[in-house]
Amino acid sequence: MERLFCILGPDGHGTSAADAGDRESKRVADFSTLDDATAALSSEAREAALDPAFGLVERPLGAGALTMRTRCWTLGDRYELRTAHIRSPKIEIFTSFLYPDPSLRMPLYAMEFVILGRKPIVAVLDAVDLAGGDTAARILEHAHREAPEMTNADDAPDWFLECRSGSDFFLRPESAETFDALAAIHEHVVSALLAITDAPAAPDPDAHAAAIADYKHHHRVNSPGLPLLNRVLGEAWTEEYMTGVFFA
Repeated sequence: MERLFCILGPDGHGTSAADAGDRESKRVADFSTLDDATAALSSEAREAALDPAFGLVERPLGAGALTMRTRCWTLGDRYELRTAHIRSPKIEIFTSFLYPDPSLRMPLYAMEFVILGRKPIVAVLDAVDLAGGDTAARILEHAHREAPEMTNADDAPDWFLECRSGSDFFLRPESAETFDALAAIHEHVVSALLAITDAPAAPDPDAHAAAIADYKHHHRVNSPGLPLLNRVLGEAWTEEYMTGVFFA
């Protein structure tokens, strides 16, 4: 299976498999291809144009800069994909959400990978059945059976405990190899969700839409990246971005 992101050497350039083996302790994960790779899992992906003020942002930060790229796709008439990739001298974050059409009983999916410096911090993959059913649970439980070595950490923050599905992946990765494996799981879960072509109608589309909005709000107000964005991009910009763009 092709990897969804490349492994970089200490000079920032791609390495061969042999070189990577020789530099095992120096490998770091790079998430810069995850957005395109995730969208490419759908043959119906159509990217939507975003306001340039929010699509690609760069600001000076310390000795370097903070760069944030946000993208949005429609995946046929069933899902909307949104991704955000933040890079700065000290932290890298990739987050992605798959929002279902409220008229369908399909799961919502969320994931996030975080690296601090060269140290992996957290990886989260979760899907929830907000309109009922057990589709998300079955897909995630299958992924757990296929990767039994991926043992969840026991220190998830309270805000995540309040919204997790119970079949999620919440890990403190130890290496770039763990991110390799989790990227493959991410690909598996998204592919399984996109393979659903006969989803039944949601019992109550309005209630489903409200549940999706509540989920977005919960993640928006508890986003781990909020303090960084408020500090570097300003609270007004961050509020407009979070409410009007990424979690709109």
